[in-house]
Amino acid sequence: MNRTIIIGNNVTDIELRKTTSGKSVCQFTIADNSNKDKPVFIDCTAWEKTAEVCANYLKKGHKVAVEGSLAVDTYETDRGKVKRTYVKCTHIELLQPRENTQKVCTDDKPIGFRTDEIDSDDLPF
Repeated sequence: MNRTIIIGNNVTDIELRKTTSGKSVCQFTIADNSNKDKPVFIDCTAWEKTAEVCANYLKKGHKVAVEGSLAVDTYETDRGKVKRTYVKCTHIELLQPRENTQKVCTDDKPIGFRTDEIDSDDLPF
């Protein structure tokens, strides 16, 4: 089982990009402040609808919960082989109080609900 849930503050500005095949993707970093002396910075990557929600609503400094799986990329640079460990986000929950935003959705479901636990007939809107 490869499942990760992390709550922290977003420390980067979100930039939505498109792959050559047209898929939306964004990368951001959250700081886990559970150890007050030294925060841990965790890289995250979100795809498609989740990436679009991040780009539209997640701002630098906002508190967020991310759920996903750990992933590792390996690539070559002029300094040699580099490994990058990050969270591949499947679900996000914005924990920052809403400032002038409507209900936020991922995969056409309200934030805060897991998409595999809710039926569209149960939605109040």
